[in-house]
Amino acid sequence: MELKLDTPLQFLRGVGPRRAEALSVAGLDTVRDLLLYFPRRYVDRSAVTPVTQLEAGREATVIGHIRASGMLRGKRSRFEATLDDGHGHLQLVFFHQPRRFASVLKKGTYIACTGTPLVYLELQMVHPEFEILDSEDAPLGPDRGRIVPVYPGTAEMSSARVESRLLRRLIQPLTESGLPDQVEDPLPPDWCERLHLPATGAALRWIHFPDSLDQADRARSRFAF
Repeated sequence: MELKLDTPLQFLRGVGPRRAEALSVAGLDTVRDLLLYFPRRYVDRSAVTPVTQLEAGREATVIGHIRASGMLRGKRSRFEATLDDGHGHLQLVFFHQPRRFASVLKKGTYIACTGTPLVYLELQMVHPEFEILDSEDAPLGPDRGRIVPVYPGTAEMSSARVESRLLRRLIQPLTESGLPDQVEDPLPPDWCERLHLPATGAALRWIHFPDSLDQADRARSRFAF
């Protein structure tokens, strides 16, 4: 079907009724809503850090495979996973709702992990942000050298497995179409020209999939204005 700005999200490939309901709770009902759902941050995959070069207290992104994982019990139960990037090992530790990670971070799972390393007996990240990768997301794949958007989520979205990776897959083809240019612009064209502001269509493409963090900042400034 031909997509329009008012097309309900349940008709997008990969969504369906359950995910559409979870998106609706977050105020996302149509293609227009999804285009206007901005990332909360970005991960620069061109700046992946080997485990051996991590510095305590300095946020970094590491990509590797889970070599071992499991629940650990004690005064405070936790889930731990060992990430191996081919250079070294890093412990990933999860205290909040630890059991839900057991079905996700299994042995052999390939992930991109972003967090602030600390040293407690060994190098570890506590509750890092992570995304499951597949062969297309490998270090030499299309995400290498890209600025990757990370979107806000809700409990309902997480339960329906609507996370940043899926949102990127839904939004990217929309930004590559003519739909962003159809989003209503509250600013007169002469204002944009006089103030050197990008048009809405360009700003929407930049804010979701920028070529640089500077381009993302320009898009955010445009919408803030």
